[in-house]
Amino acid sequence: MWKEQLITLYCTVCQHYSSRVEHLVQRFSNNCRPQFTDEELITIYLWGNIQRQFEMKQIYTYTKMHLLEWFPKLPSYQAFNHRLNELAPAFQEFAAILLEFPALTAYQSTTAILDSLPIILAKQPRCSRAKVSPELCSKSYCASKDEWYYGMKLHVVGSARYKRIPLPLTLHLSTATTHDLTAAQPMLSSPHPVIRNLFGDKAYCDSQWKQVLANAGIELFTPSKKIRGFDPFYSGDCSSYFTVVSANLSNPSSTG
Repeated sequence: MWKEQLITLYCTVCQHYSSRVEHLVQRFSNNCRPQFTDEELITIYLWGNIQRQFEMKQIYTYTKMHLLEWFPKLPSYQAFNHRLNELAPAFQEFAAILLEFPALTAYQSTTAILDSLPIILAKQPRCSRAKVSPELCSKSYCASKDEWYYGMKLHVVGSARYKRIPLPLTLHLSTATTHDLTAAQPMLSSPHPVIRNLFGDKAYCDSQWKQVLANAGIELFTPSKKIRGFDPFYSGDCSSYFTVVSANLSNPSSTG
C-alpha cells in the first residue's frame, strides 16, 4: 500500500513541477539537470513529513535506511540539505497547488478558525545571536510555549471541520514581533464568499475590526478580555460563555 502512495506522490510532484514549479528554480549552469532530480528531492521531503519525520536529518536518515533502492542517487546529507534550502520557492508553489486540490476545495464550511503559530529558527539562548534572514525574522516571546525565540509567524485562516484539523483557506507569513491582529486584518480585508462565523483567541479582540468584519458578513467570536480592576460586562465567571464558544468551535455544523 505504501509503495502505491509513494509512486502516486512522485508522479504528482513530477506533473506539477514541469507545469508550474520548474521556472521558479531554474538553473543556469552546466549542472542544470543533476542525476538526483529536484522531483526526487521534493518527494523525499514530503514523504518524510507524511511519515511524521520533520527534521532534515530525520528525513535523510529515514530515506537512506528504508528508501535507498527507490532513490539510489541520494547525495550526501550536506548536499541534500543545501539543495533543499535552494528549493524554497518550489515548496511555496506546491503549498498553493495543494490548496487547489478538488478534494480540499469541495469542503466549504461557513465556520472558520483564525490563529497563528511560531516558526522557530533559534531558541534560547541562541535567539539573541541569530542572524538568519533579518529582513524576515525577529526575536519575540511565544506565550503558548513560554519561551523566547527567533523566527517568523505563520498566520492561518482555516475552514473548521468536525473532529478533523481545519482546512487552510488563507496563509500569511510575518515577522515574529508582528501582532496577530495586525497580520490578520489584511487576510480578511475583503468579503469572503464562504466564511460567516470566525473564531479566534484574545489576540483578535478589537471592536473596530469586529465591526468591519460584520459589515462584510462575518461574525467574529473571541474570548472576553478582562479589564484590569473592574469589568462591568463580565464581572462574574465567564466559563459559561467560553463553553458555548468551544462547543460551537468543535462542532461547526451547529453554527451553520
